[in-house]
Parts: sequence; C-alpha cells; structure tokens
Amino acid sequence: MTTASPGATEHTPDGGPAVADADSPPTPAALLATYRALVLQQVVDDRLRAAVSHGLLERWPAATEPAAMVGVVSALSATDFLFPGPRLGAALARGASLELVLAHAFGSGADPQGGRVPAPAFVSRTLALGSSGYHNAAHLTHAAGVAWAAKIRGEQTLAMALFDDAEAEEGEFHNALNFAGVFKLPVLFVAIASAPGLADTTRRAVAYGLSAQVANGSDVFAVAGAARAAATRIRGGAGAEVLVVECNGSGVALFEADATTRVGAAALADVRERVAAEVDEALRSAEASSPATRDFFGDVYATAPWNLTEQRAAQRDTGRLKDHG
Repeated sequence: MTTASPGATEHTPDGGPAVADADSPPTPAALLATYRALVLQQVVDDRLRAAVSHGLLERWPAATEPAAMVGVVSALSATDFLFPGPRLGAALARGASLELVLAHAFGSGADPQGGRVPAPAFVSRTLALGSSGYHNAAHLTHAAGVAWAAKIRGEQTLAMALFDDAEAEEGEFHNALNFAGVFKLPVLFVAIASAPGLADTTRRAVAYGLSAQVANGSDVFAVAGAARAAATRIRGGAGAEVLVVECNGSGVALFEADATTRVGAAALADVRERVAAEVDEALRSAEASSPATRDFFGDVYATAPWNLTEQRAAQRDTGRLKDHG
C-alpha cells in the first residue's frame, strides 16, 4: 500500500465503534459517540454527492446506510478483518481517517491508495480492510480465505464481508458460502438488503449449511446486537453465518428521535455542527490537493527497469512522461 502523506495517518482500530446493545441502556457518552459515527457518514455522503452536482467528482453512490455500517462494524475486534466492498461508510466506522478517506474520494496526493483504487472502496492493511471485488463478489471469497487461514492457525480472528443484492447473484457469492459452510469457517457474511431480492439470501444460506438471521437496518442498536450475537457464536465454533440487514432509510432520524429524550436536542445539534465543520475542513484540503500523480510506477516492480526509472524522473521534473517508443 502506498504510504500516506505526512500529517494524515490511519487510525489503528481498537475494534468497532462503541454501540450499546438494544436491551442495555446506553450512557449519554455512548449515545453521543454513536450519533457522531452515524452523522459522520451522513455528512460525508451529502458533501460528496454535492461535489458530483458541482462537477468536482464524476459520480458517487446515492445510497447510504449509516446505522447498518456502524452496527455491524461494532461487532469486530481489532484483530478481525473487514471486507466491506465499495462501502466507504464501513471504512469510516472501522476508524479510517476522515482526511485520508476524502483524499481517496478525490484521488488526491494524500490518497493512501495512490489513486489506484476507485472510490468508494477503501483498502487498508493497518485497519484490516480487505480489497473489493467491485460488484463481482470476489471479496466474499477473500473473506472466506482469511477465515480459513485463521482456523488453520488456531486464531480467534473473525472475517466479515458485506454484500448487496447485485453481488448475491454472482458466482463468487455461491463459492464463498459453499466453502465457508463445508469448512465451518469463522466468517460472517452481511447482506445489506436495500432491495426485496435479498429475502432469498436466508434460504440460500441454509442450503449451504449456514444459519441466517435478519436485523432491522434502520436501528443501529438492533444491528449491533444481531452482529455481536452472530460473532459470538462464530467465535465459539458454530461456523459461518449470514446476517441480513434490511435497510429502509439511514436510521439517523430514528436514532435522533430516541436520543433527544435522553441527551437533549442541543447536545445532538452540537455533535452535528462539529462533525459538519470537521468534514468541511477535510473536504477543502482534499479539493485543494494535487492529484495522486506522484508515483505512477510504485507497487509494480521490486526493481524498476531502466525505462520506467527514466519516465519517473521525467514525470517528477517536468510533469510529463518521457516517450520511449
């Protein structure tokens, strides 16, 4: 992975965000921390879609599921692996630096992927965020492979992979679930169900020997509780499971309605204002940064051949590539 620029560093994960279970009363501090995680995703998504309308970005996915992302990621420990696919919200929930996430979205010089990995996928070795299959569901098979390695080594590592209705129709989906079911691997497959088609996922899971649960994707506490319960069973040796998270909206409004009675509207407004200011500052930095052209030739050869060495020097000195042909 390309080294990030000074001043912006990836956060080392200490597990998922702090989210209380649905049946245990959360403290005011926990409520505000959860609200910040939800609002951060919502504000980032709003700002990046606005950037598309202003011609600053070519495109950005329209859908966002903050409650689902925050809830499922809360089940992970620091040593677990997450394969979110093209879901930037999951990377933010895992602890990715806001500055690096926005640099990645704009392909700026601070992008830790060096502009190579198309947004919204975000890959990080530090955060144990695996690569994306870009809607061919290959990351589900990767997650099964990581879980298999963990089982062979006798580790307590859990792998989690997120997917949607389009990815559930890919061959890799069936490969991953079949393999995980046969070998009883420590992997949790999470279906983000924003369309009715994923209702079939529970039946498919049973066909491959996996148990399946369903959670309300608009309720962050319900998602967190279901994900943690599944993770506990998997770590105990029960084998892979599927969690279907049925999303009908972001879940932020539902959370606000409940949290207002516990911490007050002013406290929530303060969190939202602070998050918006933080995102806007990071966004200005990402927009002003030069494109990630500093290293076209990295991560390709252990020792670069002479012609690429010359081209890299020419690009650095003149901004143009030297013609060798």
